[in-house]
Amino acid sequence: MRKLVVLSPYGPPGANGLCDHVDQIVAALGDLNLPSIDRIGVTTSVGYVDMSRAIVMRGDARSLDSLLDRFVTRDSTLVVQYVGYGYQRRGCPFSLVRSLRRLRSLRSFRMISVFHELHASGPPWTSTFYVGPLQRFPIAALANLSDQAVTSTLSYRRTLEGYVRCVGKHPVNSNVGEPSDPSELGQRPNTAVVFGLPASRRRLFESGLLERTLRDLSVDEVFEIGTPCRRPQKIGAVRWHQCGELDKNEVSKVLLSSRFGLLEYPRDLLAKSGVFAAYSSHRMVPVLLAQGGAPAEELKPRVHYLDSAEIASINTEPLQHIADESWRQYKTACSLAVCRELYGEWCRD
Repeated sequence: MRKLVVLSPYGPPGANGLCDHVDQIVAALGDLNLPSIDRIGVTTSVGYVDMSRAIVMRGDARSLDSLLDRFVTRDSTLVVQYVGYGYQRRGCPFSLVRSLRRLRSLRSFRMISVFHELHASGPPWTSTFYVGPLQRFPIAALANLSDQAVTSTLSYRRTLEGYVRCVGKHPVNSNVGEPSDPSELGQRPNTAVVFGLPASRRRLFESGLLERTLRDLSVDEVFEIGTPCRRPQKIGAVRWHQCGELDKNEVSKVLLSSRFGLLEYPRDLLAKSGVFAAYSSHRMVPVLLAQGGAPAEELKPRVHYLDSAEIASINTEPLQHIADESWRQYKTACSLAVCRELYGEWCRD
């Protein structure tokens, strides 16, 4: 077996979904008998920089080169967790590409790139319109430097196939646990959960679909998990509970005692949502207050989630079917066990 080195943006637990995701994966690999598992973190805050813990400031190419030289040897598999903005303020980490290209020129090792985000896009009056084309260069360069490129969504896979021939799939697992036998909906109160980073919850509140969705589902109570961003202006008779920050075990308890998980997300990128993975792993009905985009081929409305735009007359039986199918799809395609097998394959000689 090869040594594993994981390079990713760094942030404290609970504040960065990707870091929590990497934490879950590393913990799941503990019994694979890998020679070693090392992590290199790139932080946006100078307060977290600590070379002894392999955490460097983004843009500090000299320190990153030093850590890569120390940990990545000929018998290593380097897994690069890529989110452009995690490595450079405008999402254009050219120095990261230079460091990896330099390392490639010095020695042979196996390199996998996991693309969690690609380039930004937007109308001409936004900055993303202008930086988007620049963001394509490091993505293409990193894909071509890698022995394999993988991503979580079919939409991203098609884009990456414009740079490299074969692109694999990387699952997005739940950061708040995977209960072995979650109860059926009939054993839960008719409550809903709003979960995720403040920006994603704010979009949900501002979507204009929230009150109607809660009414159509006859929801009695909503539990909002995370630092409060703002309360909806009007939610009718629904009782709204702001739970604040909870540890993952407490989050899991709330999810297990609720029927619906609400999120606002593009349909075609749903497979990369850690919030969706959390709802699915707890056998809830994910309810999408959808943005644009066609449904992803692997995740279908009324099969793996309920699209708020399509809520009509609903009874318990089809809702239970959605919860069951979402849970089944998670276990077979996205669970930590699936991720563990994938990383184990990457580290085999």
